[in-house]
Amino acid sequence: MQKLWPLKVGNKISVEIEEIHEWSGLPRAWQIDFEVTSTAVVTVKDRQFATYVVVETAVGEEFSAGGGAMGESKYKTTHWYEPTAGLVVKSEKTAIKATGRDEADGKRTVRLLDSVTYPDGTTTHALKPLETASTQVATRSMSEAAKDSAAWEEIKFSNRISDCQRYLREFPSGMFVVLAENQMRSLIGRQANPSAASEALADIQFGNYHALVIGANNYKHLTKLKTAINDAKSIAASLEKTYGFKVRLLLDPTQGDIIDAFDDYLETLEFQDNLLIYYAGHGWLDETTDRGYWLPVDAKQGRRSK
Repeated sequence: MQKLWPLKVGNKISVEIEEIHEWSGLPRAWQIDFEVTSTAVVTVKDRQFATYVVVETAVGEEFSAGGGAMGESKYKTTHWYEPTAGLVVKSEKTAIKATGRDEADGKRTVRLLDSVTYPDGTTTHALKPLETASTQVATRSMSEAAKDSAAWEEIKFSNRISDCQRYLREFPSGMFVVLAENQMRSLIGRQANPSAASEALADIQFGNYHALVIGANNYKHLTKLKTAINDAKSIAASLEKTYGFKVRLLLDPTQGDIIDAFDDYLETLEFQDNLLIYYAGHGWLDETTDRGYWLPVDAKQGRRSK
């Protein structure tokens, strides 16, 4: 996936590999093409992931012991890739022209991200196969996700229970179901005891919402990163456009830039204001104090002052 970065629809790469066929023992050459075809929201085990859809087309040519071509294999695999965690949350493989013992033309194999626990108690994540007939996965296009988001934006500050009910009816598996249910319960509670609800909220000052978003790729003394700035830009855009935060975006900041940003907040933020901080870049753990630190782009290896 790293060769497709920076990820965007239309990116393509091709690779060629050679292997020994697992059951015939004969050499086989593969031409594999990858293309980012779209974006999609995928639901896996009641969790939703915003993903890039990467289609892999693999064509294999099998050769005889004498070097002559014997047959061709062709597979198409669709990967749903979540870039923030760097994980494929779902894959779907279709055998177009199969030659393996356990394969057949048209066979479809679906794998979903799952947690794997080892005997020593450590855990990791892996794609586990599911039987196609029993797969319970909802894949939604970004246009459908946009409709979901727009519907929630329309009613998220509504004081009408009917609006919440309408959202839940139209989007029973939507991204904001939990929020809609909580909002509806709150509204029902206010109707049951309106004076208590109004008194509880009357004196609350929620303040303004600010976000400091930091992304660092181009380090002067440490290994350069590839994705931190893109991640920071994406988070900043979402916080600003979707949630109404006033965002300050720092890209490749030095130690001084970060300190200046905090000084500005100390001078301007009011007591009731809210500040969210997002950081993407290198970090360092001081094992003596068990404290973690950000590393700005002018940080030096092993230097606490930088």
